Amino acid sequence: MATCQGAYGAGTVSAPTLSASESVSNTGYFHLTWSPASPDAATRQYELQQANDPQFSEPVTILTGPDRASVISGFADQVYFFRVREHQGTAWSTPVRVEVKHHSLTRALGFFGLGAIVFALMLGVLLGGMRSEARL
Repeated sequence: MATCQGAYGAGTVSAPTLSASESVSNTGYFHLTWSPASPDAATRQYELQQANDPQFSEPVTILTGPDRASVISGFADQVYFFRVREHQGTAWSTPVRVEVKHHSLTRALGFFGLGAIVFALMLGVLLGGMRSEARL
C-alpha cells in the first residue's frame, strides 16, 4: 500500500487490479480493464502506462481519466507491459504482460481465400434461388 497526499486527501490507497483480455494477441487488439483499489474510487482519475520492459524504464502514459477499461490496438509485433494507478502518487498495479503476434501473411491470405469461397457459394445459392423463383 502507498500513502498519498493530494487531491483525494491523506490516507492509504492500494493499487488497482489490472487485467488483459489475453496474454497473446494475434488480432492486433486486446482489452485492458482495471478495478478500483477502494470502494470510494468511482470518481477517481486513472493513469495507464505502457512500456517495452517490465521495469518501466521508459514508460509512456497512454490514457488518463476516469475510464476503467481501454481497447488497445495498433501495436507492432512485440511484448508490451502495462500498469495503472488511481492518481499521481498512489501505488501502481502489478504490471500486465501482453505479446502482440499478428497472424502470418500466409494465414491471413488463407482466411481471405476461405472467405471468398464462402461468399461465392452464398452468391451462387442466392442467384440459383432467384432463378428458380422467377420460373414459377
